[in-house]
Amino acid sequence: MKMLRIFKLSALCICCLATIKQAQASGWLITYLQPAGYDYSEATNVASSSAQVGRIAGAATSGNDHAALWSGTSAGVVDLNPSGATSSRCLSSASGYQYGFANSTDALLMDEAGYWTGTAASWTDLNPKSCDNWSYVEGGYGAIQVGRANWSVSTLGNDHAGFWNGTSASWVDLNPSGCNSSDARAAYGSQIVGCAFVTALSTYHAGIWNTSGSSSFVDINPSSASFSNANGVYNGQQVGAAMFGGVLQAGLWNGTSNSWVNLQPSSGYVFSEALGVNNGWQVGYAAVSNGTSGTQTEHAMIWNGTSANYTDLGALLPVNYGDSVASGVYVTGHNVYVVGTATDTTTWNTNAVLWNFSDTAVTISGTMLLGDFPISNPYAIWNQVPAWVELQNSTGTALVEKDSVTLNSSGAFSFATTQIGTFTITAKAYHWLAKTAGLITIDGFNNVSGVNFGTLLNGDINNDNFVEDQDYSLMGASWYLGEGDAGFNPNADLNGDGYVEDQDYSILGKNWYLGGDPWF
Repeated sequence: MKMLRIFKLSALCICCLATIKQAQASGWLITYLQPAGYDYSEATNVASSSAQVGRIAGAATSGNDHAALWSGTSAGVVDLNPSGATSSRCLSSASGYQYGFANSTDALLMDEAGYWTGTAASWTDLNPKSCDNWSYVEGGYGAIQVGRANWSVSTLGNDHAGFWNGTSASWVDLNPSGCNSSDARAAYGSQIVGCAFVTALSTYHAGIWNTSGSSSFVDINPSSASFSNANGVYNGQQVGAAMFGGVLQAGLWNGTSNSWVNLQPSSGYVFSEALGVNNGWQVGYAAVSNGTSGTQTEHAMIWNGTSANYTDLGALLPVNYGDSVASGVYVTGHNVYVVGTATDTTTWNTNAVLWNFSDTAVTISGTMLLGDFPISNPYAIWNQVPAWVELQNSTGTALVEKDSVTLNSSGAFSFATTQIGTFTITAKAYHWLAKTAGLITIDGFNNVSGVNFGTLLNGDINNDNFVEDQDYSLMGASWYLGEGDAGFNPNADLNGDGYVEDQDYSILGKNWYLGGDPWF
């Protein structure tokens, strides 16, 4: 039987590890946003935990759609419908702006693009000069608004993608050459995303513009796809869908056609589409088959970058809800906010929905091996060895967090962290040198596994991250002493056999004058 050893420690950082759970279905909180007295509602986008937008309809609106702004609950919804407008809808929001359209009060009674800043009275009409059919703002970023407009003459009744800079006169037509129609659906940074109908191919292709004009259009239709559209963009990542073999499949890009990543779940879903993206999370819907009836039910979905990493948000709703869709997502710290719409099959009314997931920590796990410390030796008890893992900044020049870990006999460890970002991860054990495993990225929701430090070098008896003269002196002071002897230093027993002797000296010698990776 192996005997318990009490190690001599200098300064240890002991961390109390919290109980961890990975992002999972049971952690989602569902809030229904439909205000009392209304029959229909739809949530289209979320800009923050306290700003969701969409539409409401009911007796108070004479059955007409009114653009709406929520702040996390059904109570206190703001009706954004402009004075004199018959109806309106809010399609997107960002940085205190709400984007959409309102039915005009003039003789044409058409939908006109515009935006709000929190109240009905703040409505600014962006309908381009002489536009006589309709126009819509579908998204925006900073000083620009993006969408589409349609003229009966100049565009021959076709929609043209475009953008504004805050006024109706600032409209810029983005319709690419060789395309008879197009749509700009979202913007972030310098990128505007949407789709254009390629006349020669008689199909729509997803694409990216910038504000330099229509010639900036970059076609990102995936190879072999017969159709594609881009619906959202965030920090260089675009989301949408593409058609393969007649099946619409959700996916994401990173700026080029060959960067396409298919998000269609591998089994149980028949088609899908991604509608929004934020901080590496994508939302949309995927349809499940209703068996032999030949019909499908659409389920709201959230993905985290791959087809395998998803949560079916529709499956979390009560059984009286049928079709559902997730249209917007906002991620901050350890919180994910998703908005969308679900249909109540008892009334066939739509209900705006807010899903929220909060997590406090994730688990980091992996292995570190203790060199020259065979578990067959009586005092080589790995789970009694003081060991630590540091999260350093991405350049390895500053400490962010230090965690105490326990190793099993295979060197496996785990610890909890609330950190978010990219870090240098480094391990050390008492009388072993520190070793880095490189960079890891922590998103605050998904556990990180498979961190492999390899084998740590033995011989750092005084734990200063160098094998040198002081270690030699400490070994000399315990030379030929064993467990139970006066003056015996267990840290000098490098191989854990219970004695300080020739084998320990050999380990010290082979790592002589070596230092570990940066350690704080």
